[in-house]
This record gives sequence, structure tokens and C-alpha cells, in this order.
Amino acid sequence: MFFNATEARTLDAMTARIMPSEPDGLGAREAGVVTYLDHAVAGYFRDLQSIYRVGLQRLDSYCLAKAGAVFAGLSVSRQDEILRELDAGIDVSAAGADTEGLEGDSVEPILTRFFAIVREHTIQGMFCDPIYGGNRDFVGWKLIGFPGAQWEYTEEQMRPGFDATTIPILSLADLQRSRVFCHD
Repeated sequence: MFFNATEARTLDAMTARIMPSEPDGLGAREAGVVTYLDHAVAGYFRDLQSIYRVGLQRLDSYCLAKAGAVFAGLSVSRQDEILRELDAGIDVSAAGADTEGLEGDSVEPILTRFFAIVREHTIQGMFCDPIYGGNRDFVGWKLIGFPGAQWEYTEEQMRPGFDATTIPILSLADLQRSRVFCHD
């Protein structure tokens, strides 16, 4: 695993604002997006470890300077305001634009780039197959009515207007288990 407890707390707060829980659906927190990110950044996204580490530190420094608390300690409305600022690339000078130790374009402010990466990875963690550590209990797929990994669809299921939420959701692990069962 890659993130320490403080980093995971900040990242959890960020992802929960990017894909918030709703009364009629679950969000990034319930989908285990931080677990997905921790696996991904420790593994196949290891080239992004520096921007995650620096970005999380800069975000908390920025929030302390601007709002008097680290990101996870702010109100939800204040967190949303900060993320909107990062998204727009405005007023992030308090966090500095120093990209020392980071590869890539140093013109774009580090927090703006960091936010774009976290937003993209939050969406991946929300809607990926659970085998990758996110989309716990198919939260993302239930949200959009996607039946997951299926070997095939019937002719009726392929017709326009078919309610795909009636198809039992399957993951890649389910398909692997059924394949092993068929060969035993």
C-alpha cells in the first residue's frame, strides 16, 4: 500500500466530494475508491506516486493557509469551493507552483494537475471492475444500471429500451469462478 493514514484521509475527503453520496445512490466513499487508488498508485500508477504525495501535502498546506484547517477538516461546502478553485486553476499560488521532483509540464499549477488526476482516477475507481479494488458491492454499476461483465446478452437484452438493471450483475471474478466451475 502507498498512502499513509493522513494522505488516505485527505484523499477520501477529496474523492467523496468528486463523487458524493446521494440519498438515492452511493458515492466514492461507499465504492471504496481510496482502496482502488491505493492499489493503483502502489502498482500500475507508480509513476504518479510523486504527484500524489506532493499534491496531497500541497492541498493540505493550501487549505491551512486559506481556510485554517487541512482539507479533510473543512466543511463540505468549503471543500467543494476549494476543489472548484483547483479545477479552474485559480488562486492556488499559496500552495506554490514548485514541481521539484515531478516530471512533466511545470507550467500548469501542481494542484490543478493533481486535482485533474484525482478526478479521473476517482471515476475509474467508481466504475471499474471490483477486481481492481474499487466499485465495492457494484456501487458504481448500480448507479448507472450497468450489469457488469457478462459472457453474453440475449437478443431480448440487446433490444433498445431493455431494462439492464434486471440482469444480475457479474464481475470478472464471477466470470473466472464460473469458467473454473465449467471445466471441473
